[in-house]
Amino acid sequence: MIPYIGIGVLALGGLVLIYYIRHRGPTLEAIDGLPMTRLQRRAWWSLALSLVFTGALVLLFTTRGVQAYDSDSSLRFLVYGLFICPLLANLLIDPFGLPDRDGSGQSDERDVRVLERAPRVQSVAMILTLAVWMICLSLGYHDTGAIPMIFIYLIFFSALLANGLGLSLGIILGYRKMVRYGEG
Repeated sequence: MIPYIGIGVLALGGLVLIYYIRHRGPTLEAIDGLPMTRLQRRAWWSLALSLVFTGALVLLFTTRGVQAYDSDSSLRFLVYGLFICPLLANLLIDPFGLPDRDGSGQSDERDVRVLERAPRVQSVAMILTLAVWMICLSLGYHDTGAIPMIFIYLIFFSALLANGLGLSLGIILGYRKMVRYGEG
């Protein structure tokens, strides 16, 4: 019964997120023709690259399985490489040095405000990732009473992926909210 409650909570959270993202009229960006900022472009690229590598990981695990990851060292190194690639893609965002790195003045107060709010989405993404792992593993290994050690690595790596994807998504949603409601 408890796993169904968890799945229901995740589904409800997804519906709330869909309602929040849904288009609610013309945006200021569409009216005024505001160009994307450099941080926004980098967040889109980072999100796209991270989703491609995350999709490759999901495809790899669905075709080969977790036990093959545990027994085959070449597959393990391939998975490590695929886990590192999204982390490298998140270096495109460069939140620590973006405003003053090149002295071009291309960053403004909007970038700073968005970067202040992006960790909210980042933390929600990590919590949802850990909740999904908890629900799935408790359903799958409830009868045995023990979860195989290999999942500890996968949980850690997926939390890192959710961290990077959450930052990119937080930046994109921050700009969307700013453009839509005129908030900074």
